Amino acid sequence: MSTRLTFEAPGDLSVGRVTVASADGVLTEWVATPNHRIFETDDIQPGFYSAEVAPVGLRARSYVFEVKPEVANTVTMPLYAVLAAGGDVAAFSGIESGNLQAAVESLQRGRPASTEAPPPPPVTRSEVWSAPARSPESASSRMLSVGLSQDEDMADLGGWTPYADGAPTVELEAGVLNVLIASSPDALKRHPRLRLSMALEGVRTERMMVPAFLGGTRVSFQASPLISADIAVQVTPLDPERRALMRALQAGVAEEASAVYADVLRGGSIARFIDGLEEDAWAAMVATLLTIRFPEVFGPKPPEWGPLLAERYPWASDTHVILARHHLNQAGRGSDREEAARGALTALGIAQRLGAPYFAATNQLMGEMLGGLAGLKGFDATLTELAQTQLDKWRSDVPLQRAAGAIFSWLAADNKLRAQGQIAPYRSTGSMNERYARLLFQGRVDAAGISVSNAAAQTEPPKATMPQEMASGTVAADRIDGSGIALASAGAARSLEAPALERPVTVVDDPNKNRFGGLAEVGGYRLTAAFTETSPEGWVDIQLAVRADRTLPPSFSDAVEFFLHPTFSPSRIKVAFRGHEAAVTVRALGGFTVGAWLPSQGIELECDLALLPDAPQVIREL
Repeated sequence: MSTRLTFEAPGDLSVGRVTVASADGVLTEWVATPNHRIFETDDIQPGFYSAEVAPVGLRARSYVFEVKPEVANTVTMPLYAVLAAGGDVAAFSGIESGNLQAAVESLQRGRPASTEAPPPPPVTRSEVWSAPARSPESASSRMLSVGLSQDEDMADLGGWTPYADGAPTVELEAGVLNVLIASSPDALKRHPRLRLSMALEGVRTERMMVPAFLGGTRVSFQASPLISADIAVQVTPLDPERRALMRALQAGVAEEASAVYADVLRGGSIARFIDGLEEDAWAAMVATLLTIRFPEVFGPKPPEWGPLLAERYPWASDTHVILARHHLNQAGRGSDREEAARGALTALGIAQRLGAPYFAATNQLMGEMLGGLAGLKGFDATLTELAQTQLDKWRSDVPLQRAAGAIFSWLAADNKLRAQGQIAPYRSTGSMNERYARLLFQGRVDAAGISVSNAAAQTEPPKATMPQEMASGTVAADRIDGSGIALASAGAARSLEAPALERPVTVVDDPNKNRFGGLAEVGGYRLTAAFTETSPEGWVDIQLAVRADRTLPPSFSDAVEFFLHPTFSPSRIKVAFRGHEAAVTVRALGGFTVGAWLPSQGIELECDLALLPDAPQVIREL
């Protein structure tokens, strides 16, 4: 029997280069896309192989595996997110521990001796990866708030109110904050324009329009590794094909754009994003911007694209910028050129009236077109004057313009300085005005990462209130058995919601008390808490963790949902397992009961922090 290999790139890879090599050299190399992630061969030499995956705009990660002789080998790389969690080390899989050194030496022989350093020590997937320990003497810690708004007046600037169409999911994992937004089609018809705001104490208030991609959108906040207590923001679609479009627009080259052209756009058409079940205004915008960025790949665009997008999605400034580009591309000579310029300036004026675009490429395109139109000679003077006026308006905000990956963002201006003729960012207090935005998260950020904090701007804990999500749920459990495992009604499917949400609150100022079964250890899983006092005012960092017994298999897909006191924003946080542990750090002033829900296992855990023997006085008594 011949030796065969079926190799599959990571399931969360949107677009990027994959290289599979052995000691004898490169076996295969290709640009992978969501529908082109598998490599197969019926004739391969047994031995050790390394696979390197390099998503567009992200660091390459390595994976080492063994091809065994005379069998059909099937190798599926772990998710890129799992590989990235391991840091700059190669992950090994399916190789017996006694052969790890042999695998390293074998692959090392295939590397150029003079230029490459030896590969780092192997790490197995069962190893627990965690964030750096948080130091109580951290040099800089700042308050962080995140809010979401919806636009009630889509024809003009303003009209922002707190987001009310659903409940975004907030996850905190290894010091990285993820906000998952998935609006329903009906909600998007009412409020397609969403704006996210981030207030970082003493630094800035940054805002961006959030594209509500079909399948959902993830906004990630990560402590900057270069600047103390700063934040890097990244916006990505959850759907792999739409993520491939975004990656190619942000950091791709012509080769990757060609792969997206063939795989995601099915030969260059945006029609799939305009009509039917896959309609997605933001994917259509990204696809069109991609054709503008890579004309050598996509060729001439159909002339109806620009007018179609602006007519169908008139609330997005990006579509009017694309329409302006359409007018200029359709221009001929003489009076046709003036008419094209007039049409372009009209479209750009509408775009400016609507406010900020979604995508950084749109903002760049607007600046380029206005610069070109303002410099034209031999035109009606009113046109060049209008172009210069619009260009001056665009340039006036350049000091406040930023980008979060492919997304355009901007900083709130200091109005006092603006009144004096100066353009400078407002140094935020770190709080969020809840008149205009729904508060999704409030906590702290330092060099070790992001942590949740209750009443972060106050010096003493506020009186507890009970938000709706803690007072009720959607799926009931009949009871908890003696082991603490929730028992659902006969024949009912296991709920994704914690059964505790259906149980009445018995302690008003500590609403999780007695609702999660009262046990900290159930079924091989244990809820623990460790305390670090951080300031003279009494603030305490609490590392909450659910640890699985070592006899249980490690997990990289299951999650724990931690339920905190209602004074936290958010009061519910999902954290993924990394091996045998799921952990999150929160900052508190006062004690409360923590609940934990493991939906895959149907297990609830409960821990009253004030009753722990090593709890600081402020936790025991407040």
